[in-house]
Amino acid sequence: MMNDELVELVRGRIFSDPDVNVFAVLDGASVGGLVGKLAQSGAGHYCLMPGNLEPDMMEVSGYVVELAPDANITEWLLREGWGNHWGVFASSPASLIEMRGHCRALFKAHDEHGNPLMFRFYDPRVLRVFLLSCNKQERIETFGPVTCWSMEGEGPKSMTSFTLADGEMRRQDILLTKAR
Repeated sequence: MMNDELVELVRGRIFSDPDVNVFAVLDGASVGGLVGKLAQSGAGHYCLMPGNLEPDMMEVSGYVVELAPDANITEWLLREGWGNHWGVFASSPASLIEMRGHCRALFKAHDEHGNPLMFRFYDPRVLRVFLLSCNKQERIETFGPVTCWSMEGEGPKSMTSFTLADGEMRRQDILLTKAR
């Protein structure tokens, strides 16, 4: 659980640009009770797996959720989820429905034989490594409408953000401490 100071530092970073929307892409397999929490929150959200799913599949699927700085769901994600690999944050001018399409496209991957796989890109431990291994075209595809991917760093008192400009990616590792 994060203290008030760290929650405010992370919130300030992920909501630093008032001209873009902020989304969380969450891993239901890592967040117990996520489906119920999303239903209670009233936040706009979509499951990344299409179709009518059985309840057990709904519980472990990925979700894209539209966030507001002062929403209860945002507070809960930052306070309880930060440092627990619950998901990643995306800043984008895109709408929730556009982000659903982009995240669903990322979620579908194929192995070297063309067999379909589910790519859990929304695990911060995965996305941090994946983005660094991408070539220019893969980065462009992974970012799509996203202007910034943000996630917990190697520890809960750090944050890693990735931005893309002209096909060139920039990584920023931020130590979450107040300037004195």
